Amino acid sequence: MPSIEESFESICLNIRTRLSDSEFKKFAEEKNRVARFAIADEIPVTDGVNRFLDVQYGKCLIEALEYKNEGNREFKNMKYNNALDFYNHSYLVTPGENTKELAVILGNRSACLFHMKEYELAIADINRAENGFPSETIYKLIDRKSKCYMHLSDYTNAFMSYVKTIQLLNENEKIPVKQRETLLEDAQLHAKYLRRNTLVNIYGYDFDRNTNFPDENPEDSYINPAYKFDYTDRTGRYAVCKQDIDVGTLLLSETPFCSVVLEKYSRIHCQICYARPLAPVACDQCSDVVFCSDKCKSQATFHRFECGILRTFWKSKASVTCHLSMRMMAVYPLDFFLQIRPDLERKMTHEEVDALQSRDYRKAYALVTHEEGRNPEEMFHRTLMAKFLLNCLVKKDYLKGREDLRAYIGNLILHNIQVLQFNAHEIFELQKDEKDDIGRTEFIGGAIYPVLALFNHSCDPATVRYFDGKRVHVRTIRPLRAGEEIGENYGPIFTQNAREERQLQLKQQYKFECRCQPCEENWPLFKQMTNDILRLRCHVKKCHNVILLEAQTDQIVVKCPKCGTNNNVLERLKYLTKVDASFETAKKLFKNKKIKDALNKYLEILKKLDDILAPPYSDFHICQQGIRRCYLEFGNLITFKSGDACTKTSYFM
Repeated sequence: MPSIEESFESICLNIRTRLSDSEFKKFAEEKNRVARFAIADEIPVTDGVNRFLDVQYGKCLIEALEYKNEGNREFKNMKYNNALDFYNHSYLVTPGENTKELAVILGNRSACLFHMKEYELAIADINRAENGFPSETIYKLIDRKSKCYMHLSDYTNAFMSYVKTIQLLNENEKIPVKQRETLLEDAQLHAKYLRRNTLVNIYGYDFDRNTNFPDENPEDSYINPAYKFDYTDRTGRYAVCKQDIDVGTLLLSETPFCSVVLEKYSRIHCQICYARPLAPVACDQCSDVVFCSDKCKSQATFHRFECGILRTFWKSKASVTCHLSMRMMAVYPLDFFLQIRPDLERKMTHEEVDALQSRDYRKAYALVTHEEGRNPEEMFHRTLMAKFLLNCLVKKDYLKGREDLRAYIGNLILHNIQVLQFNAHEIFELQKDEKDDIGRTEFIGGAIYPVLALFNHSCDPATVRYFDGKRVHVRTIRPLRAGEEIGENYGPIFTQNAREERQLQLKQQYKFECRCQPCEENWPLFKQMTNDILRLRCHVKKCHNVILLEAQTDQIVVKCPKCGTNNNVLERLKYLTKVDASFETAKKLFKNKKIKDALNKYLEILKKLDDILAPPYSDFHICQQGIRRCYLEFGNLITFKSGDACTKTSYFM
């Protein structure tokens, strides 16, 4: 019997060795994908994978109270950051049915947040705690809410809270008389002050105001009209410029079809927007995920199919793409996949697919799978994984008893697994130990971006990616010319990896032979670049010819062998002597945290370099790296500070 610590990989190998030749042959020879999944689904030994689902993880009140007591001790010592950490842990593991304990913990956290001057977060906790909070002390909670509103200059809500505080104090006979009189006097003075100084609009206060949050921004994605997607049999879909595109241009801003937070960050980042909440909102049933707000929590409809089994799923050592494959189903109800079945069973045209929004499953479904190149052994292994993922959903009642749909839904999961192998992207954030650090990019989640996935690879990528939460932004890091393919990067780049190494990696992982310019011309690694030979561009824009010229030349004018135009060498090389000084200016601006100014300086340098020289050229690629670093500063960013300093996260474009 497989143990919970045993990997899914080892179980699959065990299942395969126990399968008879005739059983495997039946699977291998079946061409219909739904029927093929049904064959694997009927193999009795595949039930072994379900043992991973036998253990579910919930919450623990004993553990929650231990964390709460630790938080109380830290709070009394005025170590509010430490106290907040304990209260967060306590809240996450408190069972939802223990409403009184949950309310007290949230009330304690609100006090902590109040002292940290996080007034809006404190109010949110107070609102969550009110219903279950002990009646004899709830006046403290409402009084704290009043003070929060005062700090926020929200005088109408402050007044209403003070009025409620006065009412609660008058009704509470358990408070010693003198103490109650003092508290009443304070609340009444504040209420009278607010009313007398006309700081509140009592009669205009809307007691029935709508507190429902709107849906997430419906704007799906921005695709720059300066390029389009084309198709050839050799390259598949690819992005190509319809016109010249300047360096620093925003090409794409896209929200993923779906995404998952890595296990390591599942209790750090919001499952919906990827923010790092200071005071996270917990799932009512499990302690494996967090949200930044009640709004995001309400949007996580997929979580009901993962709640309670995530930790077991992680212990199976299944990859993030497997998790994404299941999530791609969980974001939509079963009825949706029945409605779109006709579209999935026919091959939609590129025009039909392009007209869909990024958050439409059919757009992701249409991406390349390379299924035709897989052998039966590969397909069998992936089919077992699809069955395991299907059973995860079934255990959470995704099929609603419709067992006749197992093969159809299982086949979609199998298709998702294959799509994601070639089309998934990492979501990352820039992490710094100190504010002056350059930082490191850390993989925090995975996602499927149906538009971004259409960009082909280049070992000399023309783009940089950075993230605003889970939304990806793609910008150019060099000028592009009309008719030029826009390449992004799948991993290996020519400045760091030799051609043979790059091509082997791409062939094994992505099933294609790279024919980008650095591969075709075998460009040197960065450390091998020299400035002995200059690759001078002909200044006639329509010519695009590259003139090889010795750096120490005495020539003032050189004739282009292609178009016959004379190029003034001396005038153009003068700028190159000033590049080092320009780089120093950009670096100084970056170091002084003037990121926008540094970016503009790097863009200015690169435009000029691109007018004069054609890569590969060391200064050109150093400048590109400077541009990349600047754009990363505009994305997900976290600075860890030592001591009691509170960790902050900046998410901005």
